[in-house]
Amino acid sequence: TQSGASGRGTVDSLPGDTDTEVRPLMFNYFGSKYTLANTYQPPKHDVIVEPFAGSAQYAMHWMRERSDITCVLYDSDPVVIESWNRMLAATPEEIMEWSVNVGDQVNDYVDVANYGGHPNRIVNDRIARDFRNSQPKWARTRAAVGERVTIIEGDYTQAPDIEVTWFIDPPYVDAGHRYRHGNTGIDYEALAEWALTRRGQTIVTEAGSADWLPFAHHKTQHSNLGLTGSHELVWYSHPEPTLLDLIS
Repeated sequence: TQSGASGRGTVDSLPGDTDTEVRPLMFNYFGSKYTLANTYQPPKHDVIVEPFAGSAQYAMHWMRERSDITCVLYDSDPVVIESWNRMLAATPEEIMEWSVNVGDQVNDYVDVANYGGHPNRIVNDRIARDFRNSQPKWARTRAAVGERVTIIEGDYTQAPDIEVTWFIDPPYVDAGHRYRHGNTGIDYEALAEWALTRRGQTIVTEAGSADWLPFAHHKTQHSNLGLTGSHELVWYSHPEPTLLDLIS
C-alpha cells in the first residue's frame, strides 16, 4: 500500500473509531529520535528512506531544515501507516484541534507502543499530557513537509537499492519487544547484510550491547517514559574522519 502526502482530505475510519468521533493518531514512541535527529550525520542526498519508519524523526527533522529533502517511509505496522495517513490528510489547524481526554479508551490513535503495546487502555493524565505536548510539534511538521512524504506499507526488504540516505532504525534487539510489530520477527544477521549492501549513505541505529553490526557508542538517552538511560549506538557506511585521521 502506497500513499503520498495531500494537503487536506478524508481518511477512512480506523479500527476502534466510532460513528460519533473519529480518533486522531499521534506518535511518541519509545526510542523516538526526536531529540537525537540532529546528532546523526546530516543527509548527503536529497532523498531519505526510512525502512522502519515509526515516527520518522530523522527524516522529519531534515525536511523541516531543508526544503529540497523528500522522504520515503516504509513500515509493516498498519497502525503506523494509518497514523501517517491521518496526519498527512489533516491541516496543521486540524491537528491542533484533535483532543484526548482522561478516561478515554486508548486505541490506535494514542502511542500504544509507548504504553506497553496494548491497544485497549484508559487514558491517564500522562497520556493526555503527552498527546497535548506532541500536537504543536506535529502541526509544525505537517506545515513544513507539504507534499514531500511517501508512505508505503511493507517491510524493509521491499525498498529498492537506490542511491539515497538510508536511516535504518529497527526495533532494538534488547528493547524492541515494546512495539506492536517488534523485534521477534527480525533476522538481524540478514538485516545487517542488507544494510551493508545499500547504495548511498547508510546510518543504522541500535542500543545497549547490540553487535549485529560494528556499532559505535553515540549518546546516552532517556526514554519517553523517563526510565533508565539507553546507550544509543550508531553505524555509518561513511564515517566522518576523526581528529587523528586528519593529522596523520
